[in-house]
Amino acid sequence: MAFTRRQCLATLAALGASASSAPARARISLLAGRDHSRLPFRLIDNRLFVDAEVNGRGPWAMVFDSGGANILDLPVAERLGLPLRDRFEMPGAGDTTLPAWRTH
Repeated sequence: MAFTRRQCLATLAALGASASSAPARARISLLAGRDHSRLPFRLIDNRLFVDAEVNGRGPWAMVFDSGGANILDLPVAERLGLPLRDRFEMPGAGDTTLPAWRTH
């Protein structure tokens, strides 16, 4: 699967955006003279998974969903030592909700 520089920047900006009002900062670089890149992924249950690092730690398998929210598992957030604040209920599939927190 090949992505253009614009698609990579838009996707990384979406993935990097936090729940706070701080602006998202995407970092991407392409080899000199290139206008596209490749992103390895695994297709599982019709969902794209990519290996991603957070704060230089990982990699963890993350769902590549350009229309979704930026979500980490609670165990991953705890392993990263991220401060959890502003607890709320996150709707899921069906009628259930899950506890969630905001972090930066």
